[in-house]
Amino acid sequence: MKVLIVDDHSLVSEGMALILKKLHPDADAVCAASFAEALGQLRQDSLFDLILLDVGLSDVHDLSGLRRLRDLYPAIPVVVVSGQDNRETVIEALDSGAMGFIPKSSPTPVLANALRLIFGGGIYLPPVVLLRAQEEALAAAIHPPALDDSALEALQLTERELQVLSFLMQGLTNKLIAKELDISDNTVRKHVTTVLRTLRVRNRTEAVLEAARRGFRVNPRRTLSRAH
Repeated sequence: MKVLIVDDHSLVSEGMALILKKLHPDADAVCAASFAEALGQLRQDSLFDLILLDVGLSDVHDLSGLRRLRDLYPAIPVVVVSGQDNRETVIEALDSGAMGFIPKSSPTPVLANALRLIFGGGIYLPPVVLLRAQEEALAAAIHPPALDDSALEALQLTERELQVLSFLMQGLTNKLIAKELDISDNTVRKHVTTVLRTLRVRNRTEAVLEAARRGFRVNPRRTLSRAH
């Protein structure tokens, strides 16, 4: 596993690298202290499995760096690591293609568990965001309470639809999903519509929130699995 950690605070990046090494001793953590340095690393070697990105970098504005990474390297999942953990910022990050969001204020054990979940293919979001999303969804009668351990079977999605959901969780656009699966954009749109209807959500961001709340893991080549 190869991870690019982009943060201009060396204590943060080195701390995350140490946690990564404890979780995966054979992992390779590469640190970049600026967005420009991160782009330089990626130009030299784009074979990273994950990017952990601070959105408070001095040489990039807010989430523009995240959006640029998603445009330039759409195959590499990006998880935002930020000192701003309000709900609006989290939702905007998901809208911009982030696979997850880790607040810098998280205690070390929480950070370790978040990274463990992400490395296992799950999506980590601040608990307050998930709880708020669940409360709003229930209040608006968008979907029923969380499913039990037979969640995947209960969804009754085809393997291809589960693949599409997995790619949605990674922040891929319809065009990129179509390219990955070698199907038409129109077919992808139909699959996305089915996924949203099945999850009883209104858009892609709500689908990611719901997938995270239910504990689904990313496995785009096959089907999704439920986190334990």
